[in-house]
Amino acid sequence: MNVERQKLQDNVRENQLQKFLDGQYIDNHSISGIGPSRKATLSSFGVETAADVTWNQIINIPGFGSTFTRELVDWRKSLERRFVFDPSKGVNPADIAALNQRFSHRRKQIEVSLLAGPEQLINIRDSVLEYRKFFPMVQQAAQQLAQAEADLSLLK
Repeated sequence: MNVERQKLQDNVRENQLQKFLDGQYIDNHSISGIGPSRKATLSSFGVETAADVTWNQIINIPGFGSTFTRELVDWRKSLERRFVFDPSKGVNPADIAALNQRFSHRRKQIEVSLLAGPEQLINIRDSVLEYRKFFPMVQQAAQQLAQAEADLSLLK
């Protein structure tokens, strides 16, 4: 968990930028060549904010060639240049809460597994003891088989 928290701390700037871009809706901006119908097409492909705009994402949408893709990528880059990092904000509390929730769930799974351990060990022990009862019979049968094979080889 400490490693994950450190990653959050190390990525504070990137996370703030991502949140900023997530708030920049394509519908609310004027982008050269991108009118209402193209905006609707983008939305239908899950591209609604600047955070969703990447070259590979846009170029693969029908009707968006390199020209329109370049316009959208340039628009995103212009927004990135306007972004102002605020180190005083630190790690987003929602990110910390999500991390705590994820690890809390995993911790509970591990605790349940550990609590079930003694009962599982008792069951394994009981099974081993049950199989041990048959060991003398199996050993005797193995000796009889070996003797029978030896006798058979003499008859051939």
